[in-house]
Amino acid sequence: MLRQLIVVAFAVVAVGTLSVPTGRAAEEPSQATKEKDSAVDKMGQATNHAAEKSKEAVGTATKKLSDSWITMKTKLSLFADDRVSSTDVHVTTKQKVVALRGKVGSEDARKAAEEDARKVEGVNDVENHLIVSKSVPKVVERKDEEIVKDVEGRIKKDPGLKQADIEVRADDGIVTLNGNAPSLRTSTHASEVASRVSGVRAVHNELSVEEQG
Repeated sequence: MLRQLIVVAFAVVAVGTLSVPTGRAAEEPSQATKEKDSAVDKMGQATNHAAEKSKEAVGTATKKLSDSWITMKTKLSLFADDRVSSTDVHVTTKQKVVALRGKVGSEDARKAAEEDARKVEGVNDVENHLIVSKSVPKVVERKDEEIVKDVEGRIKKDPGLKQADIEVRADDGIVTLNGNAPSLRTSTHASEVASRVSGVRAVHNELSVEEQG
């Protein structure tokens, strides 16, 4: 009987001794586990960094696109105003501030150009660097039929307007463009081409734009 009790006690002690390393192993992660956790942390940091860079890039692209959109909309507004000789006015936009440079024929034209720019959606401010000059050519009086014919001819020959479907009409030197354009840039270019035809006083652009961006 005593011998059996000794055997049982020895077995209990042995089991208790063997359980100690198991408890430490659970408390202390293995080297492989540490390396795995470190790799996961690095991947997470890399993903967050990439996401931040992507967000910054999108924000920059949006800002540039917004400035470009404002520039084109300002040009369209100037082309449509018969008070302004828009072919001699250059437009740039930076951080939604429009800068007007070039020559106009009168102080009224200078003020009108700034007024047109300020009405464009998204414009925060306008820097008017336009110079009043008597050298700005006056609009030549021509028949509307002749103007329409010349505008249509230039549009057909322009490689940048091949994908556009444009109809032209004129009333007392004011040209109106109807139809479709694949982009706002193409639409703006059509107005610019038309405005350079002799006898054109203004260009009203009513083209439908497929890509608003």
